Amino acid sequence: MSSNTKKRIFSALGIVGGLLIILSLGREVTQVFAFLCWGVLITDEILTNFLKLERKSNEYMFSYTIYGVLVALFFGVENENFSKLLIFLNIIQNIYLLMFLFKKRNHTLNIFRSLREVKFLTSFFVFLPVHSVVYSMNNSQWILIFLGLILLVGSTDTMGWLVGKNFGKHKLWPAVSPKKTIEGALGSLISAPLLLTLYWGMFIGKAEWYLIPIFIVLTIFTIIGDLVQSKLKRRFSLKDSSTLIPGHGGVYDRSDSLLFVAPFYSLFVSLVV
Repeated sequence: MSSNTKKRIFSALGIVGGLLIILSLGREVTQVFAFLCWGVLITDEILTNFLKLERKSNEYMFSYTIYGVLVALFFGVENENFSKLLIFLNIIQNIYLLMFLFKKRNHTLNIFRSLREVKFLTSFFVFLPVHSVVYSMNNSQWILIFLGLILLVGSTDTMGWLVGKNFGKHKLWPAVSPKKTIEGALGSLISAPLLLTLYWGMFIGKAEWYLIPIFIVLTIFTIIGDLVQSKLKRRFSLKDSSTLIPGHGGVYDRSDSLLFVAPFYSLFVSLVV
């Protein structure tokens, strides 16, 4: 076992252990942590590593001021229609990212240029998907719902890596993510929906047949989220969003798929639970 693999394993165990401790402290604490720690770290990585801002700069501080106002609005308003509006805006943002992903290099939508020119947009770019994750917790089964999201993202990533490493022969999209394979993606599309359906039936509700196609779509969005971040890093000439997590890169590196699939998962939860 290589030293980097050991780092990845120990880091992953540390993340899981920390997450379980936070969940044990209750829903409100978990929601505050999501906004004021997880979201803040991702915002910092984008501002300092993607946009090359100094932490003492006025633009950096202004971006965080906007982020703080958005968080205060969420906890202050506590309105269902307002939350659904934010989910809708998050989906619009994802559509924009999809267009960015599938446009050719010479005609791509310049989201990275927009972020460079209007840097406080980073606050919205991070806040909206973090809000979507937090919104999915607004129910009595919030821990099980959240762990279902983690299972979706974790099984998609893990099975894609395992199947791709052992059986992958055909590249999925080498111009965007050279290591991903078609075989790995198929492994994710088969295993993740089945695992999530079993989990849903055992802990949350009935394992109805219609859940499988829904979870297949959510798995596709999870894979797309990883591809979007890979293309963003290539546009900004970055290997990782940071070096904060040994063996894994940055917080954004570990959250890309989750952030992209979050609004769709939240909508599903609001309709089904």
